[in-house]
Amino acid sequence: KQWYQRRVRGANDNFTRLSQVHGTRAAFHGTHTENVYSILKNGLVGHLNRRSLFGAGIYLSSDLSVACSFSQAGKSWPGSRLGRNMRCVLVCRVVESEDGVRMGKEKLSGISFDTASLPHNYFVVRNNDHVLVTHVLIYTVPRRPPRSVLQTHGVLAFYVLLLLVVCICSNYKKLVKMFR
Repeated sequence: KQWYQRRVRGANDNFTRLSQVHGTRAAFHGTHTENVYSILKNGLVGHLNRRSLFGAGIYLSSDLSVACSFSQAGKSWPGSRLGRNMRCVLVCRVVESEDGVRMGKEKLSGISFDTASLPHNYFVVRNNDHVLVTHVLIYTVPRRPPRSVLQTHGVLAFYVLLLLVVCICSNYKKLVKMFR
């Protein structure tokens, strides 16, 4: 298992201005491998999120393992040195502003799910200008070693061996005469 990282393009003017006023913190975003090109080209866009347990927005976490759980393995390109399967996690900077970001354990009053609370290591970014992707972590999924014939066809091999033993035992006397 191995991680690779790649730095991505710089911030837009809105993110730069907001981060100077409010400050930023690091967060991770797990995604499907197929989405990475679009995210790097267009940035993280909240309305494309398919999950909305804690409301609309871009979901991130301060915990890498949480982000990894949302990163599903995908196929890499043919001949890739990284292997055939990989997972991607984006490293981001999040503006620490109550205006565009909900941070863990914040009560969600006035929203249709007011009884829910955000886990302490989650962020939901409601404003796309409040998040910037800085790096891409690529986690390679190792290949399984090839299975032996016995592992692949173990039950079949057992039945063939059992059949041979039964045949030999039932015809033992005939076999002894034949080999004398």
